[in-house]
Amino acid sequence: MTAPVTVLGAGGFVGSHLVRHLRAAGVPCQAPARDAADWLRRPLGHVVYAIGLTADFRTRPLETVQAHVCLLRRLLAEGDFASLTYLSSTRVYAGAAATDEAARLVVDPNAPGDLYNLSKLMGESLC
Repeated sequence: MTAPVTVLGAGGFVGSHLVRHLRAAGVPCQAPARDAADWLRRPLGHVVYAIGLTADFRTRPLETVQAHVCLLRRLLAEGDFASLTYLSSTRVYAGAAATDEAARLVVDPNAPGDLYNLSKLMGESLC
Protein backbone atom coordinates (compact mmCIF):
# COMPACT_ATOMS: atom_id res chain seq x y z
CA MET A 1 0.00 0.00 0.00
CA THR A 2 1.23 3.47 -0.88
CA ALA A 3 1.89 5.86 1.98
CA PRO A 4 -0.74 8.59 2.15
CA VAL A 5 -0.07 12.24 1.52
CA THR A 6 -0.76 14.41 4.54
CA VAL A 7 -1.47 18.02 3.71
CA LEU A 8 -0.87 20.27 6.70
CA GLY A 9 -2.62 23.57 6.12
CA ALA A 10 -5.40 21.93 4.10
CA GLY A 11 -7.86 24.63 5.18
CA GLY A 12 -5.93 27.36 3.37
CA PHE A 13 -5.99 28.38 -0.26
CA VAL A 14 -3.06 26.30 -1.54
CA GLY A 15 -3.64 23.37 0.79
CA SER A 16 -7.35 23.03 -0.02
CA HIS A 17 -6.67 23.07 -3.76
CA LEU A 18 -3.92 20.48 -3.35
CA VAL A 19 -6.19 18.17 -1.33
CA ARG A 20 -8.93 18.50 -3.95
CA HIS A 21 -6.44 17.67 -6.73
CA LEU A 22 -4.94 14.69 -4.90
CA ARG A 23 -8.32 13.21 -4.07
CA ALA A 24 -9.55 13.68 -7.64
CA ALA A 25 -6.45 11.79 -8.80
CA GLY A 26 -7.21 8.95 -6.39
CA VAL A 27 -4.22 9.62 -4.12
CA PRO A 28 -4.81 8.61 -0.49
CA CYS A 29 -4.83 11.92 1.34
CA GLN A 30 -5.10 13.06 4.95
CA ALA A 31 -6.04 16.64 5.78
CA PRO A 32 -5.92 17.16 9.56
CA ALA A 33 -7.97 20.09 10.82
CA ARG A 34 -6.10 23.11 12.16
CA ASP A 35 -7.15 22.36 15.72
CA ALA A 36 -6.56 18.59 15.52
CA ALA A 37 -4.41 17.48 18.43
CA ASP A 38 -3.60 13.96 17.25
CA TRP A 39 -1.92 14.49 13.87
CA LEU A 40 1.57 13.98 15.29
CA ARG A 41 0.58 10.66 16.86
CA ARG A 42 -0.02 8.79 13.62
CA PRO A 43 2.05 7.90 10.54
CA LEU A 44 1.84 10.83 8.14
CA GLY A 45 3.36 9.33 4.99
CA HIS A 46 4.43 12.04 2.57
CA VAL A 47 3.87 15.43 4.18
CA VAL A 48 3.17 18.65 2.33
CA TYR A 49 3.61 21.55 4.75
CA ALA A 50 1.30 24.26 3.45
CA ILE A 51 0.71 25.95 6.80
CA GLY A 52 1.16 29.68 6.72
CA LEU A 53 -0.19 33.14 7.23
CA THR A 54 -0.21 35.52 4.31
CA ALA A 55 -2.46 38.57 4.21
CA ASP A 56 -2.57 39.23 7.95
CA PHE A 57 0.99 38.38 8.96
CA ARG A 58 1.80 42.01 9.84
CA THR A 59 -0.92 42.12 12.50
CA ARG A 60 -0.25 38.58 13.75
CA PRO A 61 3.54 38.26 14.04
CA LEU A 62 3.55 35.60 16.77
CA GLU A 63 1.05 33.43 14.89
CA THR A 64 3.14 33.85 11.73
CA VAL A 65 6.25 32.48 13.41
CA GLN A 66 4.18 29.71 15.02
CA ALA A 67 2.86 28.66 11.60
CA HIS A 68 6.05 28.96 9.58
CA VAL A 69 8.58 27.74 12.17
CA CYS A 70 7.27 26.37 15.47
CA LEU A 71 4.79 23.80 14.14
CA LEU A 72 7.38 22.72 11.58
CA ARG A 73 9.91 22.23 14.36
CA ARG A 74 7.45 19.96 16.19
CA LEU A 75 6.85 17.97 13.02
CA LEU A 76 10.59 17.52 12.44
CA ALA A 77 11.23 16.52 16.06
CA GLU A 78 8.20 14.32 16.70
CA GLY A 79 6.62 13.38 13.39
CA ASP A 80 6.53 9.97 11.73
CA PHE A 81 6.78 10.81 8.04
CA ALA A 82 8.38 9.35 4.91
CA SER A 83 9.14 12.67 3.22
CA LEU A 84 8.49 16.37 3.64
CA THR A 85 7.79 19.14 1.16
CA TYR A 86 7.82 22.58 2.78
CA LEU A 87 5.95 25.14 0.73
CA SER A 88 7.72 28.44 1.06
CA SER A 89 6.96 31.58 -0.93
CA THR A 90 8.29 33.57 -3.85
CA ARG A 91 8.06 36.56 -1.50
CA VAL A 92 11.43 35.60 -0.05
CA TYR A 93 13.00 36.79 -3.32
CA ALA A 94 11.75 40.36 -2.87
CA GLY A 95 14.71 42.69 -3.26
CA ALA A 96 16.98 39.94 -4.59
CA ALA A 97 19.00 40.48 -7.77
CA ALA A 98 17.93 37.03 -9.06
CA THR A 99 15.27 34.45 -8.30
CA ASP A 100 17.15 31.18 -8.67
CA GLU A 101 18.00 28.82 -5.81
CA ALA A 102 21.52 30.23 -5.48
CA ALA A 103 20.36 33.87 -5.24
CA ARG A 104 21.42 35.90 -2.23
CA LEU A 105 18.31 36.91 -0.36
CA VAL A 106 17.84 40.28 1.29
CA VAL A 107 15.91 40.63 4.54
CA ASP A 108 15.73 43.42 7.06
CA PRO A 109 14.72 42.41 10.60
CA ASN A 110 13.74 46.03 11.26
CA ALA A 111 11.21 46.09 8.42
CA PRO A 112 7.82 44.81 9.66
CA GLY A 113 7.04 43.43 6.21
CA ASP A 114 10.11 41.20 6.30
CA LEU A 115 8.83 39.11 9.23
CA TYR A 116 7.08 36.87 6.71
CA ASN A 117 10.26 36.34 4.71
CA LEU A 118 12.39 35.79 7.79
CA SER A 119 10.02 33.17 9.18
CA LYS A 120 9.67 31.36 5.84
CA LEU A 121 13.45 31.33 5.43
CA MET A 122 13.86 29.96 8.95
CA GLY A 123 11.43 27.20 8.05
CA GLU A 124 13.41 26.44 4.90
CA SER A 125 16.62 26.39 6.92
CA LEU A 126 15.15 23.92 9.42
CA CYS A 127 14.15 21.63 6.59
